[in-house]
Amino acid sequence: MSVKYLGYGELEELLRDHDPGQPVFLLSLDTPGQGDRKYGIALNEVSLEVESVSGDQVRYCHLRIGQYQALHSDPLDPEHQARVAARGEQVKRLVCEYLEEHGFTWRPCITAKPKSLRYLNGWANFLAWNEAKKEFYRTDRVGNA
Repeated sequence: MSVKYLGYGELEELLRDHDPGQPVFLLSLDTPGQGDRKYGIALNEVSLEVESVSGDQVRYCHLRIGQYQALHSDPLDPEHQARVAARGEQVKRLVCEYLEEHGFTWRPCITAKPKSLRYLNGWANFLAWNEAKKEFYRTDRVGNA
């Protein structure tokens, strides 16, 4: 059986198409970038992937949260990398709260994807960035900005 990966640009759209009898899967990623092979500098990405499985389809929404530079897998700015990682945990917590409040069951997961797969980056419309507080918040909650 050949698995098909279907990327969604909006998390809410993925959830509308999700079979309510099945769990939603969450995968936190810290992905090494391709970078410069000669000098070992790469732009790594922190993201959260939300997945829904239906038959031979893996439907996903890939939420890119932030990036940091690394030299041979070591962050060039460890403080920046820590801030990006903390934002990743914050987004995961907010997405989990949203899923639970809307009646979805979720599970953490680890997946193996084809190397040729290029993610379609999406976002959750209920999330926004507060520049003054340097944090994400949910726009669907009153007085949360």
